[in-house]
Amino acid sequence: MAIKTALKFMEDQRDSFENCFPLRSDYSNYESNVKAVIGESYSEISIAVARLLTIALIPQISYSSTSEVLSTKSKFPSFLRTIPSDAHQTKAIALLAVNERWNSIGVIGSNDEYGKYGIEGFIDHATKYKLCIAFKEILPALFSQNDTETRSVLNNLMKTIDESS
Repeated sequence: MAIKTALKFMEDQRDSFENCFPLRSDYSNYESNVKAVIGESYSEISIAVARLLTIALIPQISYSSTSEVLSTKSKFPSFLRTIPSDAHQTKAIALLAVNERWNSIGVIGSNDEYGKYGIEGFIDHATKYKLCIAFKEILPALFSQNDTETRSVLNNLMKTIDESS
């Protein structure tokens, strides 16, 4: 739905040729009918939408997408956010571990943009502060309450936690 809506925003209503976004080589005087798009909330969806909106240089302003990938201005020049990226959050968590004098840390994340890049960022900071990573587990982004696979994944995670230092 998000991509379908983004494509709709990119339509040029002034051009009657199939109402398509006109590809140009010079965008210095280009004005879109859409001034900005607010959203998406999830980083994974924001990345997909930002790839489209970047073509038309339509600004996208997210209120909760924190993925550090979206901070790459060469890839997403028209993406903006109203909250800090994950880089600040992962550094703060690593500093918390240092301040609490934790020797060994288990890292658990989800298999989505937020989890994958968040874990990478945290491990980078943890390495800089010489923290020991006891284990790293990636969980599915979506769980079903009545799913036997979910129970198996959680049981394995609990076993890993119990056996860790």
